[in-house]
Amino acid sequence: MLSVGEILSIFSELSVDNKKNLYNFLIKEFSNTNEEKKIEFVELLKDLKEDLLYYDEEDSNEKHNKFYLTQKELSAMMGISVRHIQRILKKENIKPVNEGQRPLLYNLENFEKYYFSNKRENMNNKKRYFYRKEINRKNKYSHL
Repeated sequence: MLSVGEILSIFSELSVDNKKNLYNFLIKEFSNTNEEKKIEFVELLKDLKEDLLYYDEEDSNEKHNKFYLTQKELSAMMGISVRHIQRILKKENIKPVNEGQRPLLYNLENFEKYYFSNKRENMNNKKRYFYRKEINRKNKYSHL
């Protein structure tokens, strides 16, 4: 008989309708016998029904889930002050998803786009600054 991993891999490659058809077919075919292995297989299929038929649907729903956070939560997560969060939101014109309601919630994806791209720019600017300082220092002491 097939292992649980093999069963899951077979079902994961099928469309929703084909999963249901295969599941029903296997249950009907193996339920008509009195062999112990086939009865165990039917019990295993029944135990795994939710995983076999709906596992992929849960994954696709998770892709659509978005994370909404308050200014205070953004502040704690990013390790910066609430005031700094407010400045970023205003500068980047990031609007709350529930405008007019309290507490204001912001889509984390919108904020991350700004925050991480800006952090990269700041790191590059710091590197350039220290590189220039090092060159100036070398030029300053090159006559010694």
